[in-house]
Amino acid sequence: MNRGGDWLRWFLMAVLAAVAVYFFLFANRGLPSPPVPADGSVSDPLLASNIQAQLAAIQQSPDSFDRRLQLCMMYEANALDELAGSCYQQVTELVPDHPRAWYQLAQVKLKDGDGAAAMEAMRNAVSRAGDVPFPDWQMGIMLLDASRPDEALGHLEAARAGLGNDPVLLSLIMQAQVDRGEPALAISLAQQHRLTESSIAPYVHQLLGQAYEILGETESAQQSMALAGGGRPAMADSWMQEVAGLQAGLPALKARINATMRAGKWTQALTMLDRLAVYEVPSRDVQLLKATCLAQSGAPEEAAYIVEPLLAESPDDMQLSLAMANIRLEIAARRKDLTQAEAALATAEAIIATSPENMAAHAVAMRALELLGRPNEAIAACRAAWRVNPQQPRALQLAAVLIAREELWKENEDLLRALWTGRPDHPAAGSMLVLSLVEQGRIDEARALLASLTSASLDGDFYSRAFQAVQSAASPAPASD
Repeated sequence: MNRGGDWLRWFLMAVLAAVAVYFFLFANRGLPSPPVPADGSVSDPLLASNIQAQLAAIQQSPDSFDRRLQLCMMYEANALDELAGSCYQQVTELVPDHPRAWYQLAQVKLKDGDGAAAMEAMRNAVSRAGDVPFPDWQMGIMLLDASRPDEALGHLEAARAGLGNDPVLLSLIMQAQVDRGEPALAISLAQQHRLTESSIAPYVHQLLGQAYEILGETESAQQSMALAGGGRPAMADSWMQEVAGLQAGLPALKARINATMRAGKWTQALTMLDRLAVYEVPSRDVQLLKATCLAQSGAPEEAAYIVEPLLAESPDDMQLSLAMANIRLEIAARRKDLTQAEAALATAEAIIATSPENMAAHAVAMRALELLGRPNEAIAACRAAWRVNPQQPRALQLAAVLIAREELWKENEDLLRALWTGRPDHPAAGSMLVLSLVEQGRIDEARALLASLTSASLDGDFYSRAFQAVQSAASPAPASD
């Protein structure tokens, strides 16, 4: 019995295996291959590599909707619009009830100028979207552009049910109300949701100007139009943001490197630079980027190894000279080698002598003087840089750091006042100016300024110090015995 039972189990397993193989070989064989670029049509080697990797992933799982859709979005993100349209069309035929491929197909058709096909694809997306608001939102925009505000309003209100009172969406509802001859409703909507206090206020004022003009309220229309500006704000669409994130060529990689460096993620940027070097010989600018990342991530000597030969070839190149000066500052700070700070200062002073407006050189001079233990001279360098370019806040911000670190409040009211006046949103500028006024014995001015500091973004430590300084200065000294 046991042998018979084993045989039956093996037989059933063999049948199931055969069914699985049949399904894989024959059922999946019926799925069409996705559209592919013509030979040589994609010149960017990184983009070509990413496309090939995605095609290989689809070959491994030909029935994967997500992988096919991502390939289509990669085509769209990298301006391969004809391929993207064919790819999305194929996915809508394979998975006709999914809204995403229809939505993206509509976007491609819209870009191609085929408004009728775009609208038809978007209608398919709307009918399949369920609670997802983006198709209704986009359909509303398309209908507004087609001068069909009544239909547009229905779709925009449907999107509002899912998104709530998003200011951009509300402004489109305002536009529909104005276009369909209901200006009072548009005005009421703007007032109810305080849209003139939002980030899209200029566009809202534009719509209000149109609404008041329809109502014949000329003065209100003129007041609104005086504050109007800009075009229609972009909708906050995470689907299209996902597409944009699939930009996969060398220009996109370089943009991501710059963004990563601006965020101070030096090690991550180095990894990306190494990837870039696989596809193209590093240019001078890319070499400078790598040197900056090395210096900031703790390897300034390696950075110098990159910049020194470049500087030997072009000794008068100001950008290279400043790059080397900044590397020297990193060596001075990390290795306690002040000769490097002195060399950086000499470079900066030579550049300032011929180009006094060069803020990068002023920044090197300020930091070098600070490292050399000459804070008053460093603050004087900040003052010089500020006077050369009073619209540039960087010198004032650096000065404020030095003033606070050395507590040189009394002598530097001009810099602190300039920072507070020019950047009232600076969290510590007002409090630092209070401390300067207290040091000078100008207590009434300090108290009045302190009372005006009501921003929720104030730096708590500096505000507390300023408050204590005013309180202490205002209190009578204890009587002596």
